[in-house]
Amino acid sequence: MFTVQSEPFDSLTLYRLRNEETGECAAIVGDYGAILHRLSLLTDNDQLIQVIDGYETAEQLLAEGSRSFRGTLLFPFPNRVRDGRYAFDGQSYQLPVNEIDRGHALHGHLYHAPFEVVAEGASETGAFLILEYEADGKAEGYPFKYLLNLDFRLDEAGFSCKTVIQNLEERDIPVGIGYHPYFQLGDNADEWLLKLPVESQLEIDDRLIPNGEERIPARYQEFASLKGDVLDNAYRVRPTEGEAITQLVNPGQNVTLTVWQRTGPGQFNYLQVFTPESRRSIALEPMTGAPDAFNNGQGLIRLAPDQILEATFGVRVE
Repeated sequence: MFTVQSEPFDSLTLYRLRNEETGECAAIVGDYGAILHRLSLLTDNDQLIQVIDGYETAEQLLAEGSRSFRGTLLFPFPNRVRDGRYAFDGQSYQLPVNEIDRGHALHGHLYHAPFEVVAEGASETGAFLILEYEADGKAEGYPFKYLLNLDFRLDEAGFSCKTVIQNLEERDIPVGIGYHPYFQLGDNADEWLLKLPVESQLEIDDRLIPNGEERIPARYQEFASLKGDVLDNAYRVRPTEGEAITQLVNPGQNVTLTVWQRTGPGQFNYLQVFTPESRRSIALEPMTGAPDAFNNGQGLIRLAPDQILEATFGVRVE
């Protein structure tokens, strides 16, 4: 039997989608960025493992969330917009610069937004939670109205998150979607192996903005150790039918974590991989566009009036 529960998380609210038989659980902070805070899944050999590096307290989340972006939705753009400036349909816009050291706008503006619960439910086969945010068109640098839903699900196949965007303007709007989960399979990334579903790595300048060049990745198209590797890389995902699969393996625990992302027009056709200094987790970030897509156009989505866009990723373990 699956359940949906809510509980206080200090000053915030935590929602749990739970499989009462197995103990599997997805925990989401609904009123601060719709953050995927925790995710426990059952392996094939009946190990219940925590695969998301979340926050110990709401105080820690409020203090660190806007710097680490752990577990957050990235909208209306994932990654960076150079200098926070872009132009769309002949109009120039200036976004708030929140990556001060490099002078860019980073990861959109919903990472601390309050979302409203609009639906929830549970049955013998699964549980779901749908959160909603409606933009009033007054955001600095992104003066567009839209409706955004996040559909979180936990069932016997694992966890999934579907982002649904509807343009409420009478004009086209620029859109990019990403998600920023930090995954863990134990305490030290140096013990893990990684395999990526990518065809090219985007070359970047000294401010981490793509320079227009791409190259064949030197590593990770087959399983390779993360030991000693420091990553902050953007990749173009290989064209696939339906889903691209990233795999993270802890050989010592005999556990494989799979992150899948839907691919195709308007879908998660890019992937950012980041290793934090702590080395206790790795960010595997499905993205619809490249860094600075609002300027370079790589993966930029033009959403027509009333048009709806959906993008989905999910997680399972073996």
